[in-house]
Amino acid sequence: MKTSRQCLECIRKDVLAAGTWLLPRDKYGMLEARVNRVLEKADRNKIPSYYITKVHRCLKSLSPKMGKLMEQRRQANQMVKKMLARFGRGSLEEKLRWAVWANFLDFRTAGVGYRYDNFKALARRLDRRLHVDERDRIIDAVRGAKKILYVLDNVGEIGFDRLLISAIRAKRKIICAVRGGVMTSDVTREDARYFGLTRSLKVIKSGPDTLGLLREELSGAIRKALLDCDLVIAKGQANYYFFSTYRTLTKAPVVHLFTTKCDLVARQFGRKGKIGIAVLRGRWFHTHNSS
Repeated sequence: MKTSRQCLECIRKDVLAAGTWLLPRDKYGMLEARVNRVLEKADRNKIPSYYITKVHRCLKSLSPKMGKLMEQRRQANQMVKKMLARFGRGSLEEKLRWAVWANFLDFRTAGVGYRYDNFKALARRLDRRLHVDERDRIIDAVRGAKKILYVLDNVGEIGFDRLLISAIRAKRKIICAVRGGVMTSDVTREDARYFGLTRSLKVIKSGPDTLGLLREELSGAIRKALLDCDLVIAKGQANYYFFSTYRTLTKAPVVHLFTTKCDLVARQFGRKGKIGIAVLRGRWFHTHNSS
């Protein structure tokens, strides 16, 4: 998915909202100026997460109060761990649905920068039906796979991913991909360790502090995993941007599990609003820019 003018305006509002929370007042104007320079020169052929990464790196360069963000990330993980006691015994179909709705925990979904505390709303969503539901096809693909690359997305959400991974890992090699540095609410190795994934699975870095996966900054480890796997499970809208655009980086079918953040993406599935999606896309999947 290419970056539209609407995407750029959304990206700008998001990072500036984060800046009001994390920056001293005397640095906010500097952030605004830097963000405007980045977005004014935007190449619309890039995916939106390329520019989300760039502007949030502008924020990080201004010495924000990262302790506030780190505490928010810790609280998200802690809140979900408390919730999980009620969800451990669900069916595979249920765990797929929970993994989709858990993507609602993306801090940026809330529209107030990095802040997010609406866990009660998440609990109400977990039993809702999905708007685009290909779980039967996904389960067949999982059963036929021997090597799965699971691209994780957000803190908190990763707890529900752990439930799904536990349900599908028997007789399969599963590699989990995390980010190499803190970027909004994206998961790092520390979050994978908190939920016990590093004890039993191979966890690799997809790159540095990127929002989702970026072709320009992919690590050697994930490039290899993309070539070696026979199924990819990609969480989140940013990873939908990536795999729907750079489809030839893997020959494996891609499972997308996410909630949409905007109508631009929802309309690609014939819908509007913030909807729940579980789809399987094979080699026939429409591409924008192959790499």
